[in-house]
Amino acid sequence: MNKQLKKIVKLFLKIIFNILAIFVMAIGWIFVSKKKNKEPDTSWETGRKEIYDYGIEYWENKIDKLDLRKKGIDVLEVGSGNGQWLIAFSKFANHVEGIEPVKEILEYSLQKFKEYDVEKKNKGDPSIFR
Repeated sequence: MNKQLKKIVKLFLKIIFNILAIFVMAIGWIFVSKKKNKEPDTSWETGRKEIYDYGIEYWENKIDKLDLRKKGIDVLEVGSGNGQWLIAFSKFANHVEGIEPVKEILEYSLQKFKEYDVEKKNKGDPSIFR
């Protein structure tokens, strides 16, 4: 009787283990499928927020890693987008200028330039963007 009881307990534990494994796999599948079905937010609004969430110091560090920090240089960025690079360069450049063809992006950049006081750092030069 003792052997039979051990076999039953062993079988019972295997069944419980398999049920738990199926349950865990089902929960995992639910989370993965929800994640896959969610469209990533690639909107310009999200992107520009993330760019400035890094902080301008992040972009300055990138400039340093590229060994582009040179006092008194002039910077022209074509397709200047959100302006984060120009703001970072403005901290040491003599003059920064960006060309951005998309009006909405240009307006956002100009707003950020005012926020970071870039004109003043460029010795009052008003031709930062065209």
